[in-house]
Amino acid sequence: MKWYKCRGYTGPFKFKDDEIDELKSYFNALDDDGGGSIGVDEMEIPLVSLGIAGNREQVEDIILSVDDDGEISFEEFLNILTMKPADGESELGIV
Repeated sequence: MKWYKCRGYTGPFKFKDDEIDELKSYFNALDDDGGGSIGVDEMEIPLVSLGIAGNREQVEDIILSVDDDGEISFEEFLNILTMKPADGESELGIV
């Protein structure tokens, strides 16, 4: 992924322990109800604001790409962050 490569990361992306801790704090901040999972309602504004997704439907597609119930765990959240794009798609699979 371009963002990672320009920061010196290569190969299969693995987060360092301190990065996992920081990402866990971000995940927890998105987990409005404290239930240990986040869904479209909690992910829509951050993903659209960052330009990762263009609309709610794309947020749904991203979430459903790692989980079929529409609620993602922290591990699935990490999977989203390390997704590889298909040909002709952006970093997270959005055209």
